[in-house]
Amino acid sequence: MDWVIRAIDFFLNREPFVDAPYFEDDFGRKIWYFADGEPIDDIQVYYRSKRIGRMRLRWEEEYLELADIVIFQTNKKFRGAGIGSMMFQIGVDLGRMHNSHAFVGRMQSETKDDWDRLVRFYKKQGCEINKNIFVYRL
Repeated sequence: MDWVIRAIDFFLNREPFVDAPYFEDDFGRKIWYFADGEPIDDIQVYYRSKRIGRMRLRWEEEYLELADIVIFQTNKKFRGAGIGSMMFQIGVDLGRMHNSHAFVGRMQSETKDDWDRLVRFYKKQGCEINKNIFVYRL
């Protein structure tokens, strides 16, 4: 009978735990997220009980650094759905809550197409870009 409950949770995309935080992507799907650490330094996002992305943060005295943000390649249907933007906004909100002056990070890419996509993404978020560094002033 346990498998029936797991199947229902999967197909209905029910919350993974009571009062679980979520946001909706551009297609109206509920994307659940789990934040860990004190202060929060690891955020993982889920859809239908499967992990589809992750954001890792580093806290410095004056700023919050985005160590990594990724929507996993195995979940291409989630690319371009606004999930990365919502994850970025969670980072901005955390930085503001902790009185950081900026949300910063380094852009790394293996191809020119990926580089162009990264630049577009961070500019769309409102970041200033200098070479491979982005800065979002809080």
